Amino acid sequence: MNQLHVALAKNNSSTPIWGQFKGPHLGVSAQSRKALNIERSFGFYMESIENHISKDLADLEKAKRDGDAGKQAHLKEELERLKTYKRNHPDEHKDPSPLELHCEINPDAPECLVYDD
Repeated sequence: MNQLHVALAKNNSSTPIWGQFKGPHLGVSAQSRKALNIERSFGFYMESIENHISKDLADLEKAKRDGDAGKQAHLKEELERLKTYKRNHPDEHKDPSPLELHCEINPDAPECLVYDD
């Protein structure tokens, strides 16, 4: 039984346990949380899409020199998404979020659909 199940089993009060839960965040490993916090604190998010494309191109060249096939594949895919986004939004210079990039290529994905009520 994981920590969440233990907390649920012990909780007899009417208040939600989410604020009381001290275990790991659901769906995000400790290593991922650490990486996300490092990225935020050191400002790895780019100021513009043009800067992001330039950085990814430089990183791709380094990955090619190092022979890192996995990183090359990741960077090529990211560059394709960034360039598609830039082509479709030529007047926009902000660095798009990963969700914006995903939805640009997959507009019919459930997480990308917008419903008018």
